[in-house]
Amino acid sequence: MAKAPRPALPAQWKRFVREYGMNLAYWYQPKGLAITVESVEDRLRILKEFEGKGAWRDLQGDYIRRLQEDSVSAAEDKWEGGGAPLARMLKQVMAVLGLAWVDLDDQVEVTDAGNLFLASEDKAAVLARQALRYQFSNPAVSSKDHRAIRLHPVPFLVRLLQAVEGTLSAGEYRLFVAKARAISEVDEVADQIDAFRELTADQQAELIRQCDAYNIAGTRRGSIYKTIRLNQSYAYKMWTLSGLIEVSDHSLKLNRIRGEARTFIDDYAVNGTHIAFADEKEFLAWMGDPEALPNQQTALDVYVSRNDLEAAAAVKKSLGASTAELRSFKKMMINEKTLEDNIEKNIDELG
Repeated sequence: MAKAPRPALPAQWKRFVREYGMNLAYWYQPKGLAITVESVEDRLRILKEFEGKGAWRDLQGDYIRRLQEDSVSAAEDKWEGGGAPLARMLKQVMAVLGLAWVDLDDQVEVTDAGNLFLASEDKAAVLARQALRYQFSNPAVSSKDHRAIRLHPVPFLVRLLQAVEGTLSAGEYRLFVAKARAISEVDEVADQIDAFRELTADQQAELIRQCDAYNIAGTRRGSIYKTIRLNQSYAYKMWTLSGLIEVSDHSLKLNRIRGEARTFIDDYAVNGTHIAFADEKEFLAWMGDPEALPNQQTALDVYVSRNDLEAAAAVKKSLGASTAELRSFKKMMINEKTLEDNIEKNIDELG
């Protein structure tokens, strides 16, 4: 029996397949520990023992042995190359959550957020706030492909779910959500999802098939659709950590928003902004401060502290500064930078 012909896709969706397949940026979440309060607490508590005890490069083996002694994990000794691969994954998780600085050539340092988590009676609330504040991209995720994405995933998801009747299928997440680049694209993504839902079930399946068949040139990863699908479970763990989103049968659903989370989401809608951190340590200094918010004032403080005149002036302008105020602000920053440079240059004479 001859196979039934594949359903035709409207021209707009043919263009979508090409653009989707060629753009490699997506909401990548590092593959590592399955994040739960218990798994993070057990590992961070033991990691705390190694704080300030020497370079992490020299401590990894001892850390793995401590995990085994406390029956936190028994799989590390089966890994090729010893415990180092898992130690690197744990490092990634701690950095993404803003709980600890772990660098091969540096000493372990548990952040204020990490210490608050260990001391808190409501550890889930601490992790929920960290997930709310988390931004992508950031220097803890090094891939150049993803740097075009500049948003905070949980606030984006909350606004999007509110716009599409509170639920997103796994396919909709892979096709539309995980490819969004900025908070300003919420309406555009919602429109795409509405249009997708108007397709027949056969057309939806054909669109997914074509996106999944669009292989990434020069790699062995298959399609970007497959890449997102394989990463999805790790990403879902991070978004649901916020307590605002739940997973049901591979779909994302919106929970009730109340209390501190409501205040955060409302404030973010007015003042929220992506912050362009210079490096991983600067990102972790912000993420490790549980009181720091992803808003314009914080961005301004970050840029001023590192003397980034262009970025600071852009934020100052967005906050409503007049031309005269901008000119005065730039002059102040230049004068401060000149003073710092002169002090550094003549530090021996000043001593």
